[in-house]
Amino acid sequence: MARLLRFFVLGTPLVPLLLAACVPVKPLEPYQTSPAEKLIRIEDQNIYVEQAGQGEPILLIHGFGGSSFSWRKVMPALAEDYWVVAPDLYGFGWTDRPDDWSRYTRDGQVELILGIMDALGIGRAHLVGHSYGGSISMALAADHPERVRSMVLVDSAAVDYPMNRRKWFARVGLFNFAYVRGLALRQGFVERVMGKAYYDDSMVTDELIEAYLERLRVEGAAQGFRGLSRPLPKSERPRGDIRYEDLDIPSLILWGAQDELITLEVGRYYAQFFPDIRFVPIEGSGHAPMEERPAEFLAQIKAFFEHLAERDSQTRVVSSLD
Repeated sequence: MARLLRFFVLGTPLVPLLLAACVPVKPLEPYQTSPAEKLIRIEDQNIYVEQAGQGEPILLIHGFGGSSFSWRKVMPALAEDYWVVAPDLYGFGWTDRPDDWSRYTRDGQVELILGIMDALGIGRAHLVGHSYGGSISMALAADHPERVRSMVLVDSAAVDYPMNRRKWFARVGLFNFAYVRGLALRQGFVERVMGKAYYDDSMVTDELIEAYLERLRVEGAAQGFRGLSRPLPKSERPRGDIRYEDLDIPSLILWGAQDELITLEVGRYYAQFFPDIRFVPIEGSGHAPMEERPAEFLAQIKAFFEHLAERDSQTRVVSSLD
């Protein structure tokens, strides 16, 4: 009742104003037909996936509000030695915005990643998850450890973040539509969010903001946000919480030392619970070190993968001697 009252008292005067100022959206079709080779068909949905390189596969899983575009500064260098796959999750980028709300849950996003891996013939891969994408990576590693070679968590949200971030107003279709189309897709709103995410404000240019907005201002934007944000009915809630202690997978945690959204101290606190972890702060970076400090980001990831390869090689030698 309190939430309903809050909607009528606070929401009703605001909704007409937001609706009147709705930001236009563009059809997804032009982005999905050129180039068509970047689409993977999973069940009845078109999934947009960037790919480059060859060799051992790496999946880059973007954060909330991001897309495959978020990896543009590091993907070419990684592709020199690896097969790099960067999808757009449900609700983001140029992937379809389905009607089925379950696709937007944590488990739904995990199933999407598994579907992409199956479609591309990837049995096992390194997972690199940023923020919200870190939550998805941990959930996938917990449920399907046999599919995960290693895990890199970048300024990661908590594993239960996809459930806890849900808001009451997203359940109300009109209010949700007005919020997304009248406020969240406006340049000023995105500029403020990115200003908090970046340590170096000079990097938050009009061109960068427009590039992110282009991938959000598409058909189904409000529908996707509602799926990602509405409270889950009991029938759609995932099973018990995932314990960090049980994620016994070689892992690297990279963290922007000046992250204001999820502080370095929070990252250090949770890192202590992982059984096989390296924790590395990246100085001069906020919430997205792969964008603010790509050289340092790449150096740490490549060193981590090389360490894993060397460790595996030594293990094989010992096994052969036995």
